[in-house]
Amino acid sequence: MKISQEARHILGRRGEDAAVRYLERRGYITITRNWRIKAGELDIVSFKDGKLIFIEVKTRTYKPGLENFRRLSLVQAKRNRAAAKFYWNALDEKPVSGNFDLIEIITSKRGFILELTHTEDYQIPFYPKESEIKIPQDSEPLPVDRTGPAMIFPCPMCRNPHSGKANSLCPECLQKIPFAKEDFQCLICGNELESPFGSCKECGDLPWNGAASIVYFTGNGAELVKKFKIGAASHLARTFAIFAHDFLELHQLKFDAVAAVPMPYSRRFFKMYNQAELFAERLAGMTGKKLIHPFASVLRRSKQSSLNRKEREKSGKNPYRLKSGCDLTGQTILLTDDIFTTGATMKAASRALRSAGAEKIYILTCAVTPRLRKKH
Repeated sequence: MKISQEARHILGRRGEDAAVRYLERRGYITITRNWRIKAGELDIVSFKDGKLIFIEVKTRTYKPGLENFRRLSLVQAKRNRAAAKFYWNALDEKPVSGNFDLIEIITSKRGFILELTHTEDYQIPFYPKESEIKIPQDSEPLPVDRTGPAMIFPCPMCRNPHSGKANSLCPECLQKIPFAKEDFQCLICGNELESPFGSCKECGDLPWNGAASIVYFTGNGAELVKKFKIGAASHLARTFAIFAHDFLELHQLKFDAVAAVPMPYSRRFFKMYNQAELFAERLAGMTGKKLIHPFASVLRRSKQSSLNRKEREKSGKNPYRLKSGCDLTGQTILLTDDIFTTGATMKAASRALRSAGAEKIYILTCAVTPRLRKKH
C-alpha cells in the first residue's frame, strides 16, 4: 500500500530533522535546508573543517526486506549533482573541497528512529577534494579554514550569500529586524527599566530577577521566529544564539547554567525538536556554560498559543515538575524560551526552579509580543 504524498512529506521532514540533529552533534554547521532550483534539490547543505557538504537524506518506514532497498537512483544522483554544481558555481570564494554524503534513516510505523546510517562521499565530487590537492615538497601544507571563507553562507531571510558567520543575517536583512534587546522595558507591563535584566517595581514580586528578549514578534522579526518555531528551520537556533551571545557579552550578565522551558512529549514527538532547547543548547555552547535539563517530561499540555490571557494564567498555576533529586542551590540560571507573551509559562517554570534552590533566575527569549505597553 502506497502512502499519501502528505504522509511522505511528513516522513521526509522528520528524517531531515533527525539528520540535522545528528550532524550538528558531530560538529557540522547547517547552512541551509531544502535548497531548490529547477534542475534539482539539496536536502541539507552543511559546512565542516573547510569543506562544503551536500547531504541527501533517505527516510523509509521499516518493513521486512527493507535492508535490500536501492539506496539512491541514478536520476536522483544526477539531480543532486546538478543542484550542487549550480550552488558551487554561485560561490564567489570556494571552500577547500566539497563532498556528497548520504544519510539513510529507518523509522518504525509510529515514527521512532530505528537506524541512521551516514555514508560519506557516496558519489565522486566534481571539484577537487583536499586529499587530491598537490602540495610541493618544499612548501608548507595549505591551511584549513575552520570558520569558513566568505560568501558561502546564505542569509536565513533572503537566501542571498554574504560575508559573515554561518546562519547570520546579511546587513540588509539585519536592518529590517525589530530588535527588542535595545529597549530596556519590563516584558510584563512595559515599564522602563534601568538595565535589560533589571527588576520592575510596578509588577511586584516576580519569580525571576530580570527578563529580556531579542526581537519583537512583528514584521521580519515574526517571520524569522515563525520559521524557527513552526517552519522546521531548526538551524535558526544558531542565528538567535548569535544575537543572544552578543547581547549577553554587551551587558556582562553572569550565570552558572542554561535551561530551557520543556515541551510536552506528545508535541515534541511530532515536531522532532524543542526550539527553546535548541536555542539554549547553542547559547550554552557559545558562552561556555553548562546546559541543564531540570524539568521532568510531561506527556501533553494545552498549547499556549491556543489560549487567551486568562486561560494562560490558569494553566500556569500548575508548576512544572522537576526531576527527582534536582538541586540548584545557590546557582544562577538563564531560562530560555521562544516567545514571551503573557509570562504565564515563564512564571510557572521559574517557580519550579526556585523550589529547587536556584538563587537567581534570568529570562531570555527569542521574541516578545508587542502587546499594549506604556508609552514614554
